[in-house]
Amino acid sequence: MPITRLVLVAVLISSLFGPRALAGTTFHLNMLPAVLNTQPIPGTPVDVVTNATGGVFVVTSGDEIHSLSGIGVVLNTQALSGAGVPVAIATSGTGDIYVAKSSGTILRLNTGLGELTSGTVAGTPVDITVGPAGLVYVATTDGTIHKLAAALGAILTGTVPSTPTAIHANGSGDIFMTTTGDVHRMNAALTVLASGSVLGTPIDVVADAAGNTIVAASGSRLHRITNTISTLISLTISGNLFGVSINFAG
Repeated sequence: MPITRLVLVAVLISSLFGPRALAGTTFHLNMLPAVLNTQPIPGTPVDVVTNATGGVFVVTSGDEIHSLSGIGVVLNTQALSGAGVPVAIATSGTGDIYVAKSSGTILRLNTGLGELTSGTVAGTPVDITVGPAGLVYVATTDGTIHKLAAALGAILTGTVPSTPTAIHANGSGDIFMTTTGDVHRMNAALTVLASGSVLGTPIDVVADAAGNTIVAASGSRLHRITNTISTLISLTISGNLFGVSINFAG
């Protein structure tokens, strides 16, 4: 059966009742991209990720993690341990969930949202991703990329010349990272292979093994780009765009 690649975009919707009445919504798009449906979630979303079985996981500013079935109802909600608040979430090929917190704490959870292990990185995390070999990559505000083992032991660090905004490893092992000015593609040794720019300031990035890469940028823009960081197609959506994740459905 052909694979249909879907994109989940988390946006923040403000109401007429002020910032304390913010509500979270996920937009379900295809790779064209076009909105398919939406789903409210509790709290103010910070980041969203999907796993290989279609599960959706969202962390919120209330220091909670929510699991959803596809784009359906909320299945489980758990409070997160450790100092700080969640800033990013990622999943591994084995189903483990990784949450980076503002304090530098990194949490590893199972799909039932139970904590397995924890670790720390120096600096304030911006984003987290997991490569196909189970290696974990964390970008921090000081321009450092931390490469960790699956159990969160440190392996390697690298640096970039500007402030990272997001990082994502695709299924072939390449790492895409956005900064306040550019988009970069790196290998597992953190060597930059290609760089380029998109319209707007990059906010988030996601990529798959087939070479499909989506960059979320300021102005509520979505850009689908190539491995050489050339833009193929762009879309502007409503709401305050801050996160994007690719899901795979048969």
